[in-house]
This record gives sequence, C-alpha cells and structure tokens, in this order.
Amino acid sequence: MKEAIYNFIRGWQNVTFPDLEKHIDGFCGEMEMTMPEQNIVLWSRVSEEGAEALKQLLDEKKIAMRPSHVLCYVHDGAMIKLPIAKKVPKNGYKKPHWLPVAFYSIETKESIGEAREVMHQAALDALTEQNGGPCPSIE
Repeated sequence: MKEAIYNFIRGWQNVTFPDLEKHIDGFCGEMEMTMPEQNIVLWSRVSEEGAEALKQLLDEKKIAMRPSHVLCYVHDGAMIKLPIAKKVPKNGYKKPHWLPVAFYSIETKESIGEAREVMHQAALDALTEQNGGPCPSIE
C-alpha cells in the first residue's frame, strides 16, 4: 500500500484523505490520524496499514503535508464534524480541532537533476531525429 500511496501522491500532488480513500484499496478504516500534542485530528477513517504507510512516507521525507482549504474536502463531501484548526495555540487546543491537509511529494535535488538530464537528452534525440542528424554547427 505504501508504494501505491506514494505513486498516487507523486502523480497528482495536493492529495487529500478523501482522494486516498477513493483511489487506494484498503486505505479507509477505523483509525484516527492525529497530532495529539496539539489536540488536532487530521482524519478519522484510516486503516492501520494506510496510517502506517503515510507515517513511513512522511518520516522518510518522500512526502509532506500542508494545510488545505476546507473546500477541497467539502467538494468531496467529506468533512469531520469538529471546529477547523486555524491558528494552533502554543500549547495546542483544549478541545479537538480538525486540520484539513493535503499531501505532496518531495523531490530531491538529485532526482530533479536526473529528470532534467533525461528530458534534455530526449529533447536532443527528438531534434536529431527531426533534422536527420545532429544540429548543424554555426561557424
């Protein structure tokens, strides 16, 4: 499941929990993902395997999460009936609050560099094929 989640997030970016529920088999479950020290609930319908996969991807810094607009969740018809977290107090909330989040992949400089090299080479190859050979030099 971890690989499926990672590939989905890499392909789409700004992925919400409802997106994962819809597109990743076995993601939906009975667990809550929380930030207990702040008294924040991230989502309340996650399988143990789904929660562990997200935790590992976050710990490995392959993905990250950021606050998302609540309308992204409203659009999917999926919300938690808690007050929405806006500005988290220094010591956290006294009562549970919901923080809508979205996940995105983190690309390392090395992987971006490798991707650019591959794209550059593909462009050169396309030009070579299109022109019947290497680009003529300008003298």
